[in-house]
Amino acid sequence: MPLPYPGLLIFGLRPPFLFQYGYFPLLPRFGVSLLGILAGQVLYPGGARRFELPAWGEQAGIKQLGWLGRHSLAIYLVHQPILFGIFFLISVF
Repeated sequence: MPLPYPGLLIFGLRPPFLFQYGYFPLLPRFGVSLLGILAGQVLYPGGARRFELPAWGEQAGIKQLGWLGRHSLAIYLVHQPILFGIFFLISVF
């Protein structure tokens, strides 16, 4: 909802004609963070899990997903220049 006060941007109320695709206001996202904290307190009281999880680490495909998760920063840093190069070549032609 647009309002003419830029000081209210932190609350998710933006001035008219201000479009920021990379900005997410604090308050709506803070509620989601509080829900995550509540779920952690309920499911892990005292930092200990109250239930058992299946051991999926050696099943087909799970090991590869684990490798991708452990190396996600390197994968991100390598694929970004490749994508920018492809988009640059597309824009030239």
